[in-house]
Amino acid sequence: MIFERFEDASMADLGRTWVLAIVHHPLAYVRHRAAHLNRTWRFIVPFRSPSAAPPLGGEPNVVGLRSPGASHRWLAHTGAWVAETPLGWPIVWIALAASVIWATRKMRGTIVDLAVALATSALALEASFALISIASDLRYHLWAMLASALSAVLVSGRVARRDAWIMASAVGFVAAVAIVARIVLPLGPTTYEAMLG
Repeated sequence: MIFERFEDASMADLGRTWVLAIVHHPLAYVRHRAAHLNRTWRFIVPFRSPSAAPPLGGEPNVVGLRSPGASHRWLAHTGAWVAETPLGWPIVWIALAASVIWATRKMRGTIVDLAVALATSALALEASFALISIASDLRYHLWAMLASALSAVLVSGRVARRDAWIMASAVGFVAAVAIVARIVLPLGPTTYEAMLG
């Protein structure tokens, strides 16, 4: 496998190899990052993308930590179900955070400032995946999703009705595109390993 070449490499060598690959193949890097963003944001992807559902048990370990019990399995199954809905798609929360910033562009006040800070934090985290991120697990988006939700709650009732409709329309449009993609696209790989292959 290609990873074996880099198992004994130093961080400096890995960084140099990465930068040289980008310099020599910039368009391939841009295509790769765009494809990764699409997958990690769960935008135009098939139904049941891998790495969205929470694990049902713990990782093997040598310190005697056991897997959680039945209540965890129930929560994990619930989380897996939510991950297949717009509530589990980071792109929807990105649209919400961007909408909050847009809708509050002329507003001032401590609550609005907090909402904008939360939305900006969410967008900054999500934007960081454009440069580098190695996995598309849903867990990496939980802060951005929570921050987006909190920002929207903070400004609810403060945003003009027309702007609230525009916000809802923007989020709804993004969700609708993602839903159509899941209906139209054939099922893709269902495991992380198959996705890499």
